[in-house]
Amino acid sequence: MKKVIIKAVVLLMVFVGALGIFSLTMNRGNKDLTITMAQAALPIMHFYNGTIQINELHGYVKEMDAVGMRE
Repeated sequence: MKKVIIKAVVLLMVFVGALGIFSLTMNRGNKDLTITMAQAALPIMHFYNGTIQINELHGYVKEMDAVGMRE
């Protein structure tokens, strides 16, 4: 019974030690890689028949009714 407890304690110590070493090596030298992004813009789609523009669709900022979208 004592051998099982000793093995469990040693295994736990090895695990905690390995976790600590892994944490120290992986978290070393991380830089702040965030950047400022450009302001978001709504999409605009153009449809052409050959070289003639026939339709221009703008993006929506509100939720649309499904019935209105089908018509």
